[in-house]
Amino acid sequence: MPKGLTKKRDARLAAILDAASELFAEKGYEATTVADILDAVGMGKGTFYHYFDSKQEVLEAFVERLTAQVVERANTIAADPELDAHSKLVRLVASISLARTPDGAIIDELHRPDNARLRHRSLVETIRQVAPIMARVVEQGVAEGVYSTPRPLETVEFLLVGISAILDQGFFDWTPQTLASRAAEVARVTELALGAAPGSFAFLASPASDR
Repeated sequence: MPKGLTKKRDARLAAILDAASELFAEKGYEATTVADILDAVGMGKGTFYHYFDSKQEVLEAFVERLTAQVVERANTIAADPELDAHSKLVRLVASISLARTPDGAIIDELHRPDNARLRHRSLVETIRQVAPIMARVVEQGVAEGVYSTPRPLETVEFLLVGISAILDQGFFDWTPQTLASRAAEVARVTELALGAAPGSFAFLASPASDR
């Protein structure tokens, strides 16, 4: 495809996603219609269906864009020559939440039962792409003497899957007290798994809203 046409297509795709993002955040996914999106973009129905077959596909495209944003942030942090390994890993842990991306308002839609499959795919893809980045930082930490683990990648994958599941209110309807106790254990287990100093991941014990 010629470069000019590719740029035009990318611009239209971004316009659809940007408009849908605002509408989903304002009206909610269920209340937003394809017609609403078309009106916001000023686009004909035929053009829209050239990109998406349904509103559900728009949501799926959001997940892809959110994941790409997370991976981009992770790569930037990991490549920062001014940061030591532990500083990088602390920032990486804070950065991988999809809810903290510019389109994060839509992430609540993934908690709906009928989006469970999409949420699972989002989690798997995020971990698949981010875990190797974090593992390289852990390797740096091992070299710096702040971590001690023989299998950085496997350790990171285990921690990401476990933390994502146990602290996810979409999976477990924890009470605030129960969530706090689980978060405290997440911090302790993370330190043990990485061979990190006690208290170095204490920030994980704070509520997700505080991080």
